Order: sequence, then C-alpha cells, then structure tokens
Amino acid sequence: MFETVFKHFYKTSYGMIYLTLRRLSNEGLVEKEVVIQEGKPNKNVYHITEKGKKAFAEY
Repeated sequence: MFETVFKHFYKTSYGMIYLTLRRLSNEGLVEKEVVIQEGKPNKNVYHITEKGKKAFAEY
C-alpha cells in the first residue's frame, strides 16, 4: 500500500520504514503496540504520541 499511495512523492523500502519507526519510537515520538494474531505473525501497530504530534506540528 505504501508504494501505491506515496510512490510519486517518496521512494523507500520496508527496511527503511521499520528503521525509521524504531528511531521514532526510541525518541518517544511513536509507540508500538503488538497485536497478537492466531495463525499469523504478530502485527506491530504504531501510534503517534503527544510528543510526536508536537514535533510534527513544529516541522
């Protein structure tokens, strides 16, 4: 989906996305929620924090 929606604006890879999400999480800008799924790998859902919203607004 990412490639479809943003392909005209930004070129990236899944590896780069997860590296960036890890960095944002380490900085407290997003939080990761692990969703347990039966018969499938667990899903990581990321939520922006208040600190992240503030940083985004200042950007």
